[in-house]
Amino acid sequence: MASQAQVPLSAYTAALARARVTARMVPAACQQIDQVQAAIQAVAQKQLPHRLPRVGFSDELIWQHLDDCPQLSEVGDLLADFRQVMVTSFGLWHLFTMQWVCDLDKYLGPGNRLELMAGNAALARYLPRTIATDNLDWHGQDNEHPTPWTPVEPLDAVAAVERYAPEVNAIIMAWAPDQAARDVAVVQRLATLGWRGRLIVVGEKNGATNSAQFWHRVPVRLVYALNRHHQPVDFIRDRVYQVGYFSNR
Repeated sequence: MASQAQVPLSAYTAALARARVTARMVPAACQQIDQVQAAIQAVAQKQLPHRLPRVGFSDELIWQHLDDCPQLSEVGDLLADFRQVMVTSFGLWHLFTMQWVCDLDKYLGPGNRLELMAGNAALARYLPRTIATDNLDWHGQDNEHPTPWTPVEPLDAVAAVERYAPEVNAIIMAWAPDQAARDVAVVQRLATLGWRGRLIVVGEKNGATNSAQFWHRVPVRLVYALNRHHQPVDFIRDRVYQVGYFSNR
């Protein structure tokens, strides 16, 4: 049961179905497989899932089921490909649930919102009054063909801030790339403009998202109201932060 991350989605879902049979004696594995299948079905219809799978098995679980499911470790490897499948098949580096989007909408309150580096804009589709922006230059990415869920203005993050900051009281930057310091440039430009509002960042601190300069130079704080229903999918421990410069709320 080799890794399915680089094969067509249909092959991955077929492998999940076979894994469901293989792991039928392991309730925890069946639950993960069911949740991954449900998430894929939702995303294929441009819908956010109601819950996210938390993929991966502990060594203890694998040893516990060594006799009745000797392939459980391979099933775990298959499930661990879920995020990469989301990237290659749907151009989504991160998934939100509808419950989390409702939390975000409530936390931000009235007013317009701006999403930077929105990618395929799955969040902007469901977050009211949100302008989605992305330069849509995905050259060199695992998925080079954007298929936005809602209209996306082809703007670089700093250009988007310059155009829309006066019109919004909240800006969302979720899963910003870690290869360049555009996130720092965004913060610097907002400070120069004297912008006041809520700058929300979703990412893994000193990890898979955002630049090293961002985490070292920009003050952020965890937002309890936005982490209650935010759930990492796998080994990447992303969380929800607010940048401290721009709002005392």
